[in-house]
Amino acid sequence: MQLLPVLVFCFCLPFATAANTDTGNIAKPGCQAQCGNVTIPYPFGIGPSGCFIDPWFEITCNTSFNPPKPFYGYREIFDISDSTFRMSNTVASRCYDQYGNVTQEVQAATDMGTGSPFTFSQLNKFTLIGCGDLAFFYDPNLPLQTGCLSLCSSAKDVVNGSCMGGGCCQTSVVKGLNFYFMKQNPAGQNRSNIWSFCPCTYAFMGEQERFTFHGASDFIDASFNNRIMASVPILIDWVIGNLTCSEALNC
Repeated sequence: MQLLPVLVFCFCLPFATAANTDTGNIAKPGCQAQCGNVTIPYPFGIGPSGCFIDPWFEITCNTSFNPPKPFYGYREIFDISDSTFRMSNTVASRCYDQYGNVTQEVQAATDMGTGSPFTFSQLNKFTLIGCGDLAFFYDPNLPLQTGCLSLCSSAKDVVNGSCMGGGCCQTSVVKGLNFYFMKQNPAGQNRSNIWSFCPCTYAFMGEQERFTFHGASDFIDASFNNRIMASVPILIDWVIGNLTCSEALNC
């Protein structure tokens, strides 16, 4: 089964638990350089406004954790390099009963902010896990909607490690995207034939090389959401103006 990119009318939503930057970037003098196990290099910063280049780059260090954890908004930050950072994920899900009725649905979106210096890296992929669903990923501000279709009639159709449309499908991230919304819809497959081994489907964006599809066992893994959020980060590209940090003279 091949990936099914969908273009429709005018609508484009080991982890590094301890990491330093790829370069020798450091915090500004007098500013906090570390939050727990994560180095926070300028132009990012913690604390007083002079510690970060502008409000987009402000990081919060949550000391209620041991060790403390850095956050950008409500998303945990795992590492920062001179052109990217990794942050925690969010997962959309949709569960059915054997008759095809939706019993639970969680939608998900990530917004890096209009006009922000952050965009989703193209090293991420949008991924749909499960059978009988079509997932859409779009930014209502862009004239593009993309998605993929995942079908299977039995657990034997599902191949471990393969995301070619039989229980797992993936599609690329549009360059320059800084907001997305995920929505899942039934694909018309008879749910009574697949419900016993695939009661739920899941959709997320995440760094492609960090995700491994475990086959049909993922469909009934009660910890799947937590596993993705803990091990498959979203990779964010960042720039200063039109330059990456390594290109900017003051970084």
